[in-house]
Amino acid sequence: MAPKEDWTLHRPRNAPILNPYVDYTEKVLKALEGGLGDKSAKTLTPAELVKKGEGRPGASELGDKYKLKGDQVEEYQQDWYALDDQIGFIAAHAADDANGVTEEFEELRDSAVEITKNVPDDPTPSRQLDAVNAIDKAVGDAVDKVYVAYAALEGKSAQVPEDWSGGGGGGGGSPYFPGLTDTSGAYSGESAQPIGAGEKADVQAMYQYLIDHYGFTPEQAAGILGNLQVESGFDTGAYNPNEGAIGLAQWLGGRRENLEAFAGGREGGVTSWKNQIDFMMHELNGSESGALGRLRRTSSAGDAAAVFDQYYERSSGEARGQRIANANSIANSMVSA
Repeated sequence: MAPKEDWTLHRPRNAPILNPYVDYTEKVLKALEGGLGDKSAKTLTPAELVKKGEGRPGASELGDKYKLKGDQVEEYQQDWYALDDQIGFIAAHAADDANGVTEEFEELRDSAVEITKNVPDDPTPSRQLDAVNAIDKAVGDAVDKVYVAYAALEGKSAQVPEDWSGGGGGGGGSPYFPGLTDTSGAYSGESAQPIGAGEKADVQAMYQYLIDHYGFTPEQAAGILGNLQVESGFDTGAYNPNEGAIGLAQWLGGRRENLEAFAGGREGGVTSWKNQIDFMMHELNGSESGALGRLRRTSSAGDAAAVFDQYYERSSGEARGQRIANANSIANSMVSA
């Protein structure tokens, strides 16, 4: 892909909240554009593209100097972290055939150019945040399109869901398409992991909490828990030293920092399952709202597990069959409990 000549993102005058985010977005997009051009995207990560968070205003500065409310500060920070995660996904999955996703990248780049161009000089803090959120949404939309493009490139389009079985061919990493992927049969080669002695009460409590406190259906709650079982074995203190990931959902990087800040002042601290579930919902109602919307539209435990994996955990997909099998097992066990 030949880079678009002389493109740049607009920096409005006197926009100290927006402009650092614009600077950072432009750096990662230009680096990704170059990587796609020479098909080296597979080796690119946000950390390699630019220094994470460079020039970002701190929380106290946003609150004290720019008079933002607490939820606005959190939303702004979440947008930074989401940009890292989602651009990293595009870089990794574009590599197999960079030309297959250049259209999606170009649309994302042009959207960012248009969004920033429409911000006037001397914008209010609220107007700056609106632009940050719009850029973040454009990145999220691009990620969704890359999922579809990547599936098509791998020959796993919606017309051949039977090829997405867990029995060979890398099917465990296949994307989930609502209404098209048959999670009841596509991953039937997997067996559920045992919940384990002493953990059943915790699973029951989390299951009930998700239903009673957050309004999930039993199937959706089971889908979430099927994922957490794979991620951590329901161990709130689970730690992956290779990645630095912690907790039920194996949060890492900026998301881990947010978890620690969120739960640090609460009773039970970071290792409380309730605090971790609350943080998960904090993300789902904020930076991960796209995942929540898809999750709430599912009607089976298998579909919920696939959606939660694809859009919230954003794993490699290799263990998706296991996640679905776990979710179905949990759903069945809770009905009979």
